[in-house]
Amino acid sequence: MRRYSLRLPIWAPRNYLSCVAHISVGFIVFLLILYIPDLPCYTREADSVNPPLCCYVRGRFSGYYSHYERYKLLFSGRSSQQAQENYEEEEINGYDNCCGRGLTFGQRSYFCSWYSRRRPRATSRGYRTRRTSFGFGDPHFTTLDNEQYTFNGHGEYILVVQPGQFMMQGRAEPALNVNGTEIKATFFTAIAAKNLATGDTVRFHPNAAGNDTVININGNITTLPVIDELETSSQLRYRRTSATNYEFVFSPDVTLVIFTIKGVVGFGVKLSDNLKQASRGLLNPVEYRNGTAINITTLRIKDHSQLLDGTVDQEKIFPFGQSWHVKMNESLFEYTPSRNFSYYNRPQKVPEFLRSLVDNLDNATRTSIISTCGIKALACVFDLALTGNQELAKASEMIAEESEMLHRLAVNNAPEIYYDKDQGANFVNGTIRAVVGTNFTVQFKANDSDGNPLLFSVNNDEIPGVSIDSSGFLTFVVTSANNMAINSTLTISVNDSLTDDNEEINVLVCNCNSRGSCQWTDTLRGGSENYGLVPCDCTEAYDGAECMDDADGCSDDPCFTNCTDVPAPGLGYTCDPCPAHLTGNGTNCLDRDECEEGVDDCAQNCTNVVNSFNCSCRAGFMVDSSNSSNCVNVNECMMNPPVCAAGGSAAACLDTEGSYMCACRPGYKMDGAGVCVDIPDCNNRTICDNTTSVCQETPGSYRCDCKMGYSRRPGSSSKSSCVNTNECTGAKPVCSSGSRCVDSEGSFSCICLPGYIRKSREVCTPNVTSCANINCTAERSVCQENGRSPVTCVCRGSRVQRSNKCLPKYKFQQRMRDNFRSEYNNLNNALTRAFISRFKANMLLMLTGKNVSEILVTKLMSGSVIVLYELILNEAQGSPVLSQQDVLVTISQAISSGQFNTSLFDGSPTTCM
Repeated sequence: MRRYSLRLPIWAPRNYLSCVAHISVGFIVFLLILYIPDLPCYTREADSVNPPLCCYVRGRFSGYYSHYERYKLLFSGRSSQQAQENYEEEEINGYDNCCGRGLTFGQRSYFCSWYSRRRPRATSRGYRTRRTSFGFGDPHFTTLDNEQYTFNGHGEYILVVQPGQFMMQGRAEPALNVNGTEIKATFFTAIAAKNLATGDTVRFHPNAAGNDTVININGNITTLPVIDELETSSQLRYRRTSATNYEFVFSPDVTLVIFTIKGVVGFGVKLSDNLKQASRGLLNPVEYRNGTAINITTLRIKDHSQLLDGTVDQEKIFPFGQSWHVKMNESLFEYTPSRNFSYYNRPQKVPEFLRSLVDNLDNATRTSIISTCGIKALACVFDLALTGNQELAKASEMIAEESEMLHRLAVNNAPEIYYDKDQGANFVNGTIRAVVGTNFTVQFKANDSDGNPLLFSVNNDEIPGVSIDSSGFLTFVVTSANNMAINSTLTISVNDSLTDDNEEINVLVCNCNSRGSCQWTDTLRGGSENYGLVPCDCTEAYDGAECMDDADGCSDDPCFTNCTDVPAPGLGYTCDPCPAHLTGNGTNCLDRDECEEGVDDCAQNCTNVVNSFNCSCRAGFMVDSSNSSNCVNVNECMMNPPVCAAGGSAAACLDTEGSYMCACRPGYKMDGAGVCVDIPDCNNRTICDNTTSVCQETPGSYRCDCKMGYSRRPGSSSKSSCVNTNECTGAKPVCSSGSRCVDSEGSFSCICLPGYIRKSREVCTPNVTSCANINCTAERSVCQENGRSPVTCVCRGSRVQRSNKCLPKYKFQQRMRDNFRSEYNNLNNALTRAFISRFKANMLLMLTGKNVSEILVTKLMSGSVIVLYELILNEAQGSPVLSQQDVLVTISQAISSGQFNTSLFDGSPTTCM
């Protein structure tokens, strides 16, 4: 990667090497630069959509080098969605696909080379810094065309003006001599600048101590405590670049640098070519404000003295300077009542000119001035001769020297490093291939179009073993110190005392210890592509990342028994002999088959194994515990779970030699599925006497159950015959009183005696047809004759009998607020029972204390829902029984009272007959 850096004076701005629109669009290789947290980045706001971005980082030699971005991603902290997509597609994806870490180093070297040809790397090479004009001290000027003169006007003057774009003014006030009295020389005490397009105005003047600058931005005093921290205000961009220096970017065409030394304001202004050609003022090529041109050659002093020859005569150029005096209506400065426009502007005041000042110097003073300032340091000579203040004079000299240095920087062309990308086995395709234990040289060359002497250097404080001579020959003595991951990049630098050119060279390090070959194009085993460690392809006898380990010939377990590796540099392995009873070469050993030869003593099965044989038994047998060669029968019927369990509980196991059988117990037979099932004995119709008994199946057998009227003699089996039972002679009579028992075969009959009639088969009752002799015991019951026998006792009226009492029963119907469902036609339906349960619960609440015995719902009818129900009341002793009307009133009052959950009730109930 190629980088440029610029050595700057102490007060020079950090982005002195500015980004301009005519840099060719190209690919930025060092993508990680986007993520350096303190990276200053700039873009041209004057460009249209999505302008490019230039970013700068500090170089190795205190300068700055830049990288050019195709799409603006960082400026203002935001970027458009389109810019992000373009950057992703055209920059990151392309680079990753050709040069990404997913490729081997060989692939990256090949593809990146082609990629770089299609997407050239963009740098600031070839860019020329804008010319800078300066002002300082007893106003000493260096114009944009590099002419120098001193103008001692007293007032406020236009330094640069471009109508509609930019104006800069300077205020010059009288200086003080060493005695503190005012003299005819003047110094800059304030600067004001304005972007005429945006209205942004900045004013500068020294602080009270004279060692820093007070900054007023758009009427507000602003402090910049942090060096190199970019600030913004409206469309201004500004920063503090050192302890005393400040930089302001008014537009892409104007950059202003301000500093204060010993209470005197100095400045530098950089203008783009477009603005420089159209601007005028004291810092532009010498021309009166009315447009009259001046040939500055005619203003130079000739044949006078070694101090003044060749310099511009101050007296002759004074009218030119006065023509650029600021008018009141165009002033950018602020005033107070005591220090108004007239206080600062005194055009009638004529300064002391250097020529007459030098002519009036005595020899001792002249010698002292030359000793202090030198021959050509006119700023120092003038200020010292006029003020006698050596500190002020030396400050002017220092500023003049810095101005000269900045001018040299402005016209200087950066040197350029170049080299052949292939220089033998150790430098291939621009990458160093370093083998530990070797040394080699790589030649780098450099051009400088200005002819400045060049000095090569290399970062050997970060990369051990490297050095470079004055001719650009890089020597690399590769040692074990290089055989580690180093988080640095080999950087070749060339310096012309003003600027640097830096070239980053990728380094690959290999250490195979002369026991293998370096795999330069394989995936790295450590480090990064900037400084990486490559793997080795070791010879057959060696192994490991650096071929330091012996290759283990036994790693694949090639031997039948024990394997012994042959130490490096020897190859291979040796095997122990085959064990006894085996034959072979140690790698392959074959066994003797005793079973095949028939020399075994197995009773049944023989299986050959290495160096022996095993005896085993057939199914149904097991090895004899006292002699492993013999086999004994296995009694499967003793196993758990039972082997005949599939036949069911009626199955039985019969052991045989080497096997077993499953059979069924008596009374069972095996079906087609192998299950023992009961034999159906009762299918034989003659097995029991069908006249006196019934056949019943039992598990595995049957029994003959006697029919009614028949029984079995005591002690006989369940399968014996049944005989007739004489019910009339039993211990318990089978016929009631008033009747006579008559036995028959298998049965009996009860014959009613005279005056009795049959009530049932066993019961005969007196023949009664009148209530004359009947006493009804139930309260409120009455005997009822039906003209035949027997008579009955019934409750009077609507009463119903409950526990030998006749209780009052009332019928009602009640309309409910519900939709009738078809399920309500069935009183046993679950939905119906739930509805009735809610109805009864509400009704019982309303009739609390009314001696309700039962609530019977007899029917549900449609019409919303109409409930037909009956209420049965208890008769408590001493309490009157409620009439049906009393109950009706009680329910109606409860519904209308609202004290109960009667929202389901639609009106009062009505009575039913």
